[in-house]
Amino acid sequence: AHVLGLVNFIAASVILLDVAPGFNRVAHLALGLLLLGLMNLQPLWDRLHLQNIYFSPRFTSTASMFSDWTWWKHLGSPLRIRTPYQWIDIVPPEFTEAIQGRQDFQLYLDRKLQFSSGTLQRYHESMVHGGINLLGRHPERVLILGGGDGLLAKELLAYPSIHAIDLVEIDKVMIQLALSQREMVQLNGGALKDPKVHVHITDAFQFVRGHGAAYDLVLIDLPFPVNYDLSLLYTKEFYSLVRRTLKVDAVMVLDFPLPGGRRDHLPDLIHTLRASGFPRPMAFGHEDFFVAASVREAGLAFDHASLLPKVANQTLINLISRQEDVVAAASRPGRVNSVLFPLRFGSVESWGAARPGQMLLHAGNQNFAGLFLRRFSQTWAKEAGLANRSLPVALRGR
Repeated sequence: AHVLGLVNFIAASVILLDVAPGFNRVAHLALGLLLLGLMNLQPLWDRLHLQNIYFSPRFTSTASMFSDWTWWKHLGSPLRIRTPYQWIDIVPPEFTEAIQGRQDFQLYLDRKLQFSSGTLQRYHESMVHGGINLLGRHPERVLILGGGDGLLAKELLAYPSIHAIDLVEIDKVMIQLALSQREMVQLNGGALKDPKVHVHITDAFQFVRGHGAAYDLVLIDLPFPVNYDLSLLYTKEFYSLVRRTLKVDAVMVLDFPLPGGRRDHLPDLIHTLRASGFPRPMAFGHEDFFVAASVREAGLAFDHASLLPKVANQTLINLISRQEDVVAAASRPGRVNSVLFPLRFGSVESWGAARPGQMLLHAGNQNFAGLFLRRFSQTWAKEAGLANRSLPVALRGR
């Protein structure tokens, strides 16, 4: 960006000197120096921007303005890493201690909290031990979609019966952080280096399309669907492909936040899961909300007695059934999320219907429109029951 700005400045200078030979060369030099100075302030601006996001000083009075500014300028800065898929913000313990009074290591994806060292035990124990408890037996093969931080893999490795864990993560930068970033390695215990863990850096849609019924447990730990590319991983086509990777009695668990306790979008998920071949989804989680599903007609239920020795108290409290929410959601009108008629996941807080044209404009995928049109007839034929073919090829180029 600095080089491009300098090139533009030189070009503008040449034009200005050509069309205005009387232009004060001293003023021109001063303008150039000012521009270079502003460009050198870019790192400072980035630091202040990140500090403002995660500190948010109030500046409500003259006294608070000076105290907040004094505090602010001595704070360390969160680290922002821009990858082809997302912003990864790492908020170090020193920063959270100065603001919150406790040392928490936090990681955000696109400014949405992925995990905090203070609460990650509850979240990951709930997903892993809750899922295995619903399975009702010891799993042997597990699939993690997302979870590039390695925290779910760490919990799974506590089960000797598991001999293979496939972890699918599209962002190789996240994998590199999980393997090398000091705090993350401490938290995940180096799980990604375990020989039982096989890391696949690819798109989850692509991966499940190419695998058959092989897994006892599938854990879906994906970022919030803040754009259309991510919303594709919440469609009936995706869940149908996931169902094909499950053994007959296997279980799938996905996290599904209810911001502020709102359940506005839960009916859409339940109707989408049912349309994908999961007849009786169940939900659990007092603090961290999860939805589990299986092809079993009998449904799923916890055996809390067997959970007691395996999880922390905060996890056990979280493992309460929320089946009444599922029943209520199933009774309400809901839309089925599909690659043909997607729901707009602009943010977790506000969902709404999207027109297919909007999806094409915002998907951020140059190949998306062509693939969409090429696959339309095949998908329509399957929906209409006119063809017994596999589902459309996963959307490429994410």
